[in-house]
Amino acid sequence: MGTFFSSEHLKNVTKSLQIVQENIVSQRTLGDAAWLQVKNIHDRLDDIKISLYNKVCSRCKSKVKKILGETPSRKRNLINDLPPERQMLLRDLACSMIEMEISKSRNKDVSDADISLTLDYFDDNRYAKKVEEQKATIEEYKKLLRDAEENAKTAEIERDEIAVSLIEKELNENEERNRLKLMEAEKDEQQTKIEERTREGSKLANENTCLVNKIVFLQTQLDAQKKALDRLIETTVSPSASDVEKNRHVHATTSETGKRGREDKEVLQLRQENETLSTIIAELQRNQGKEIEELKPVREETNIGIPNLEEEEDLIEKENAKYVKKMTNSAEDERVFQNQFEKSETQTKRFETSQAYFDPEMQNSMKKQVTELQDENARYSEEISNSAEEITNLKRKLTTLENENETLNKKFTTMAKTKNDLELTAKTLTMEKLGMEDSVNEQMRQIQDENTNYASEIQNATEEINRLNTEMTEKITSLSKTNHDLEMTSTEQAKERQEMEDSLNEQMRQLQNETTSYTNQIQNATEEINKLKTEVTTSAYQIETLNEKLTSLSQTKKELEMLSKVLEKEKQEMEDSFNEQLRQLQDENTSYVKECSDSAEEIKQLKKTATTLSQSKNELEKIAKTIEKENEELTKQVTDLREMKENLSSNVSVLQQDNVRLRSDLSATQEEMKSARKEIEQNQEQNQQLGKEIVQHVIEIESSTRAIDTLKTDIAKSDLQISSLEKDIATVTQSKDRLETLAQTLQREKQDIRKILTEQMTPLPDEKDDILSIISGFQCYIDRLQIDLRTKTDELDSAVSELKEIKSKKKSVVMGLRIERSGMGKTMVDMVSKELTKRLHGILEREGIDITIKLCQTPSEVPNGPLVVLCLNMSRVGTNILSALEGITISQDVFVLVLHNTLKDNLSLLTPTGLRISESKLRQLGGIMDMAFSSDSGVYECDFNSSNVDKMATTLRKYTR
Repeated sequence: MGTFFSSEHLKNVTKSLQIVQENIVSQRTLGDAAWLQVKNIHDRLDDIKISLYNKVCSRCKSKVKKILGETPSRKRNLINDLPPERQMLLRDLACSMIEMEISKSRNKDVSDADISLTLDYFDDNRYAKKVEEQKATIEEYKKLLRDAEENAKTAEIERDEIAVSLIEKELNENEERNRLKLMEAEKDEQQTKIEERTREGSKLANENTCLVNKIVFLQTQLDAQKKALDRLIETTVSPSASDVEKNRHVHATTSETGKRGREDKEVLQLRQENETLSTIIAELQRNQGKEIEELKPVREETNIGIPNLEEEEDLIEKENAKYVKKMTNSAEDERVFQNQFEKSETQTKRFETSQAYFDPEMQNSMKKQVTELQDENARYSEEISNSAEEITNLKRKLTTLENENETLNKKFTTMAKTKNDLELTAKTLTMEKLGMEDSVNEQMRQIQDENTNYASEIQNATEEINRLNTEMTEKITSLSKTNHDLEMTSTEQAKERQEMEDSLNEQMRQLQNETTSYTNQIQNATEEINKLKTEVTTSAYQIETLNEKLTSLSQTKKELEMLSKVLEKEKQEMEDSFNEQLRQLQDENTSYVKECSDSAEEIKQLKKTATTLSQSKNELEKIAKTIEKENEELTKQVTDLREMKENLSSNVSVLQQDNVRLRSDLSATQEEMKSARKEIEQNQEQNQQLGKEIVQHVIEIESSTRAIDTLKTDIAKSDLQISSLEKDIATVTQSKDRLETLAQTLQREKQDIRKILTEQMTPLPDEKDDILSIISGFQCYIDRLQIDLRTKTDELDSAVSELKEIKSKKKSVVMGLRIERSGMGKTMVDMVSKELTKRLHGILEREGIDITIKLCQTPSEVPNGPLVVLCLNMSRVGTNILSALEGITISQDVFVLVLHNTLKDNLSLLTPTGLRISESKLRQLGGIMDMAFSSDSGVYECDFNSSNVDKMATTLRKYTR
């Protein structure tokens, strides 16, 4: 039975059972908590009682004892007077009242009246037993409540099980009903098939009877013709003896030959008629045999189908019997379930009676608790629904965060690449730094070595200064050249990159348009091919049917032609025979008139024979007329058949022409399909090649961008190096000047020393001090150069970090561009959009903002950017703008770019369209900007256009992310 359940239904049932179990558990916990609260309140009352006794004075204690002694005695007397059933009820009521008072005093202070009530029941030692009994009764009621709850749970579970079983049975019954319906539908279809076959059999039987009737009719006609032949033979063969005897001598030779010829001709005619009729009968019998053979498979199918239908009817009857048994079983199961349901209802009624046994206030409290539980359940269900909504929102946020994480990972990879590049540059710089330090150390060593010999050092210093000057000049010139070359190459590469991007975008658009056109053409071609196929199939079927009709009609035509030829031959032969008979009769009459002019009796006899002959002639004329009528009808039929044949031949020719045309169209469409497929394959190959080329170009562009970035960094480094070298040159020139002055002074001193040496060969300590001071000065200069190197390395590191920060802080903007309904052609729109993108790129790239322009229709397609709508100024600007803004909700994120096709001399006469427009709708726009262009020279480079482009750039800065 469970197999017919769906998984969703089982899930819902399990969920409902879980919810019921949770509710039961929660109610149990609440009941336990309530009984704990009752116990706590009893304990509190005992404590309050003890505290009151301790606090109250002796007089009050005596009064309380009196009250306690009097009131219970009075109550005791009143209760003892009542019957035992009432006494039990009063005790139960007292317990319930105590519990109600306890529940009321949960959150309130205990008053004196409440204390007096409690003292009446708890302060006397005599009633301790009764209190214990009441506690026992309360525990019994607790047990009853628990039993009732368990009974209710079992009843609910049984109800759920009964409902589940009933649902299962209903589902099974529905499935069995559907099966029976299907079986009945199949039975109806088979009955309709049997009826159709019986109708076809009856039609065939009717046709068979018609054919039999035709055969009988033809046989009767044959019998009649045979009888007529026999009569003619008798008339011709057995003439009267008197006539023979009388005419024997008169025309013995002539009459005998004529009669024999007539008889032979008539016999031949009758034989031919018999042969034609026999051929007709044979053809009819053949047709009948063919039709019987054609009907044999139909009869066999009907004979086969009848036992199958009988078997299916037996199966249906068996299934109906099974279904009836199942229905009876289901009815018995329903009775069982009803009994169980009645039992559960009785249990619930018992539970309700047990509940009714309590005080109505107790019931109200229980109802309140139930309502509170229901409210809590509703609150929990609301919290669950809210939590489900929160879960869905969190899932959405998770998906968005995952997407953002992916983008951040991509950015991180790019940043890692840039970091690696920067690390490489830093390594190169450190290598250069080490090289510079090595060179400086070498220079230090050289200076220390040079300090040993004063004159040689001065000369070497001058030579080195000259060499350094030449090298520095060469380096400066080479660096300036390389800087200039790099700037040129970077500009050229940027131009080439933009041109390549534009060409690639154009090629991609063209390819997309071509692919869409090709797909549309292919779809149209496939639809046409399908139509042609259907037409070809229908035409082939029509041709087959027409060919069959033609074959049948050609057969009937041949038969009718044969009949018409036979009838014409018979007619001609009959006419010839009649003419010959008339001639013979005329000859005989003349001979009889000549020969028998004297004999009146012979004349009378001749008159009689003439009358008989005239009668036979009239009969033959009537027969000829009927034959002529039949011939006319046959000729009409032949003409109709010929017309039919001509129509059919014309239709066949038309169909053949259509077939030929369709075949040619098919071949053409197939060739077109082949060519289209080839073109599609070529386009796909071209697309693949273009994709590969695009990927290569993208890789080249990325490599070129990286090279450009590295070149920029190298340029910045070279600029820093140039600046440092310029500083070094300045310091070197200063040192050169100092050294020159020193060299001059040294030469003078040398000359003086030589003079002095010539005069006196004693050492001079003052000059030694001067030389040592010069050496110390050189050492200070070297230390200063090292300090400058360190500062320059620190500056380089700071510049690298700033570059990293700039790259990380690079912003992006997406601008939507609507081209449709602009009033311009494709070439003009492409030219204007290219020029606009180029200028905006040039402005925003300086500030580290990447701009992407997206072709779209509505502002919703560009959620974080503006939508710029192109509009050509033709006659009235307001109407043009409104027509361009059709289908767009106007907002502050929508901007209109009005394009003016004017001469360059008329630019000073142009006024901004925002000042000329008075429509209230258009004032809700974010802004209206203008640009001037011409179809020959494109967008002008003028102040008018540059100011509007700057406005557009300022608006785009607001949307940067």
